[in-house]
Amino acid sequence: MRVPMDRRLGLPNAGGWEFLVQRAALLGAVLGIVFGAQEIQAADRQAVVATRVPLESIGVNGVSPAQLNAGASMLTVHFLDDTHLLVTYGTHGLVRRLENDPKDDQDRIVAMEIVELPSGKVIAKEEWQAHDHERYLWNLGRGRFVIRTGWEFYAIEPMAHLASGQPFSRAQIKAFQKPSLLLVSPDQNVITVESRVRVKRANEEWGDAPPGNVPVTMLVEFYRLRGSGDNPKFSMELSGRVLTPRPLFLPLTGDGALYAEPPGRDRRWPVNFVPFGGKPIKAAEVESTCDPQLQMVSPSEFLALTCRGVNDATVLKAYAFDGHEAWEEPLSGMDDPVYATAPEAGRFAVLRHLDSAPGSITSGTDAPVDRQELRVYQTESGDMLLKVDLFPAFKSAENFDLSRDGSLAVGVRDRALVVYKLPEPDKQDRADMAMAAKSAPPVVNAGPIRLPAAVETASLEGPGGGSAAAKAADAAARPAQASKADRTESAAVAAPAQQPVARRVAPTLMKPGEKPEFGKANPQPADDGSSGDLPH
Repeated sequence: MRVPMDRRLGLPNAGGWEFLVQRAALLGAVLGIVFGAQEIQAADRQAVVATRVPLESIGVNGVSPAQLNAGASMLTVHFLDDTHLLVTYGTHGLVRRLENDPKDDQDRIVAMEIVELPSGKVIAKEEWQAHDHERYLWNLGRGRFVIRTGWEFYAIEPMAHLASGQPFSRAQIKAFQKPSLLLVSPDQNVITVESRVRVKRANEEWGDAPPGNVPVTMLVEFYRLRGSGDNPKFSMELSGRVLTPRPLFLPLTGDGALYAEPPGRDRRWPVNFVPFGGKPIKAAEVESTCDPQLQMVSPSEFLALTCRGVNDATVLKAYAFDGHEAWEEPLSGMDDPVYATAPEAGRFAVLRHLDSAPGSITSGTDAPVDRQELRVYQTESGDMLLKVDLFPAFKSAENFDLSRDGSLAVGVRDRALVVYKLPEPDKQDRADMAMAAKSAPPVVNAGPIRLPAAVETASLEGPGGGSAAAKAADAAARPAQASKADRTESAAVAAPAQQPVARRVAPTLMKPGEKPEFGKANPQPADDGSSGDLPH
């Protein structure tokens, strides 16, 4: 049950008995909404199916159940624009034997296609040989993508080069070394690249490295993204780096970083936004009985995944930077939610793993399979624009997307790509976005990205990082050991726990038992300065 807050209903700030009377009236209104709604599943303003593209019609013959269960990257779908999708998938093509190919490589052929909407016609296709079953594609936004082949990374802009007849032409990214994690900011202006390095001590004066003799195993680099499909001079500019003993995550935009300070006895967590080169701005106070997981969804709005009560029930809350809580909703599910954002439309999509449902692209039978629920919300009002089950579940979370303008959503559902047309923003939505924009911090999107000491301390030693946001990247391809019969199809990656290196335990992107996005997890530091032994 979603609970809209005061602003949406036009209630003034109140206290005491006046507050209780208002909230009682609010509860009655919400109960009326809930029991009067009907499910497509039910939504406040109903989306409609725009088109359905059978996977078989574009060459996808199914994926291995073992790979789905392992979280391998087997099928991806992204919007290029409102009339084109970028679809990639593993094929059953002949794999060439390569000279000096390591014995432990698990080579396969990956196909990349541009699918026209609404016809479902494939207008461009390319294949390449991958060396594992781990994540190989990242959406940088504005039609830009990074693809990985072994330890080689390339930038592509399919729509910018479509007219030339070479939509998949590549530009090699030589700056990346052997990263274990890539994260793209919601505003698509910054990419965070984390690499494991082996150094004995962190006493170099390099960026904002932790002081003292703390063992360092992670190099975190921040790149500003320049250019777009309309500007062929696309580039990634190194704008900052930091050494940390653990994987570092903070919700970032091109303008600054969001973080939560430790709470008081009332379990209220002060959340601050720190503009790069500026002073901290108090954004809101988040009430939670556990560390809140923060996710930026626009320059002036963020989400907090919180806990409530003795049972730590999960609650999703939305805030503007003026401190106002817009709405909240209990959120069930087996894993942390994964997000896609459309800041220009004031919308976001959230995917969560539920239980089983009939239908499968793995076997073509009605045997129960895991499912995920895809929802799209209007950020400020909390209006639900879409609620639909996707099945089978993809642990990689690469089976859905939200278009940049927020008008379309896509998901893999029962052996098809289903595109949903979302309702246009109404007058109230535009007014809400205008009001929220007034609390946006100053626009920076330039200059060095240097994390102030308070931000780094909070991220390394305290709560409120943003593992929920990181899940959108980290969940994609954490291959685990499959059964013996399917071992040749599944990449096994160990993730041994790493001992804390500070007095307080630093947050990590991964929960116990979760696997890294690709590469071996947390190799032990060596005395030399070489990089870790990671897969080819």
